[in-house]
Amino acid sequence: MNQLWQKLESFEVTNPNDKLSFTARLAKENGWSVSHAEKVYGEYLKFVYLAATTGQQVTPSEDVDQAWHLHLCYSRSYWGELCNGILNKQLHHGPTKGGKTESNRFKQQYESTLQLYKDAFGTDAPNDIWPCADLRFNRNNQYIRVNRKESFVVSKKAVYISGFALLGTILLSGCDKFIEDALNGDWFNIATIVVALFLIIWLIGKLIKHGGGGCGSSCGSSCGSSCGGGCGGGD
Repeated sequence: MNQLWQKLESFEVTNPNDKLSFTARLAKENGWSVSHAEKVYGEYLKFVYLAATTGQQVTPSEDVDQAWHLHLCYSRSYWGELCNGILNKQLHHGPTKGGKTESNRFKQQYESTLQLYKDAFGTDAPNDIWPCADLRFNRNNQYIRVNRKESFVVSKKAVYISGFALLGTILLSGCDKFIEDALNGDWFNIATIVVALFLIIWLIGKLIKHGGGGCGSSCGSSCGSSCGGGCGGGD
């Protein structure tokens, strides 16, 4: 890689003597492990490289965007050390203006970014940090700030699994007698079985939908880069 990437690869936001490092804060604010935060930081630096060298706007993954947001809070490091000291140009964060046209634009930019990543680094972007475009935008616009000391944060997947397990336990307890009464014409038991089957099918559907395996439909909004000082793709 060129000299710019060598500088970025060794770039650190915080001082090694700081009690709370950039990656530790990134992990803390997002509920990640430190190892994942460190990996995201590495991908963020690759995103910065693409934004500064490709001559077009690029769009980050959600995880990389969280690193970008946090780095912007370290204003001296971001504008002074990164933009002025290494890039010699300003890298602006450009949020969406809203609407379907903007959503489609950012989705296309994201898909282009994945290809630019492959061209620049000779490998596909890791999908645990850079999911496919449909999945990245299906997740987007669903984030809120939550104080975890005051609120329990439980994933929908865990709720669906727990509900399925609870429903299965209830149905299996005394199941033989329950089914026997239903076969003998007990309409209450028949209705209960129908409702239970419906709930089981619904829970399975929700579990599949939120399992995080495939790529869902496109929706939501995003953000991209816009560079000044000679870097292409500015707004």
